[in-house]
Amino acid sequence: MTEIEKALSSMDAMVALIMPEFHQSKWTDQEIGIAIGKHKLIIPITKGVDPYGFLSKYQGFKANGKMVHEVASAIFTIICNNDKTRNQIHSVITDLFLISISKEEANKRLSIIEKTESYSKESAEKIAARIIDNRILIDNHEIITRVNMILMKFGIEKVDKGKSFTIKGLISMEPEDLPF
Repeated sequence: MTEIEKALSSMDAMVALIMPEFHQSKWTDQEIGIAIGKHKLIIPITKGVDPYGFLSKYQGFKANGKMVHEVASAIFTIICNNDKTRNQIHSVITDLFLISISKEEANKRLSIIEKTESYSKESAEKIAARIIDNRILIDNHEIITRVNMILMKFGIEKVDKGKSFTIKGLISMEPEDLPF
């Protein structure tokens, strides 16, 4: 019970798997009530039963006949596009991309950003400002090209490896030419 209470107090959203057994539980209706009372995003996933009570105002995602990855993808899309969760998820996706430690990891995370329909200008600006801090990102032509496509959607200046400052470049500058 303590772990459930911790999860309920720290949640950003709730996914409720609505099945015939859902209503029989002594806990599920209370958990839904807490999420409603905290004004959290609730995503009902229906498997043979429609949402009822206060949940009935939410359209459930029908999971019958769908593979797990299809349901997970739908949940992620809802979280990325909902006003209650959009900013936080965009921030997390952006930060994960910016700290990628391999080309493969960066490409996977960039693919998620590219698929996010409501990706924010603020998140794109964060990428433009911080991409030069990660050599794996800034040294990869393919990644830079893809990032610049995202930036172009928002009218943000393209990033270019040549615009990044290096310690070697700073040493050769005169003190009055330093970029700060």
